[in-house]
Amino acid sequence: MAPNNRQEIACVIGCPGFRLKKDQEPRKLSLQSIRVLLVDDSADIRRALCSLLSAHIDFEIVGESVNGSAAICKAAELQPDVIL
Repeated sequence: MAPNNRQEIACVIGCPGFRLKKDQEPRKLSLQSIRVLLVDDSADIRRALCSLLSAHIDFEIVGESVNGSAAICKAAELQPDVIL
């Protein structure tokens, strides 16, 4: 079933609470790599996830955040495909 509004499109690209700006078009998923924003309060966990995902050519780590508030700002700036 195809998404029929901007909020549903945002959910499809991996950001359930993310709202697109009025004139902003949704980013389409790349067939070359999946852009990932890592979010965790533990640097060790972020580092482990980064190492694990970076070992796969399909993933590109575009940023890291220590909490949800910072992640929202980074997501708006970086436009990741997935927030983990």
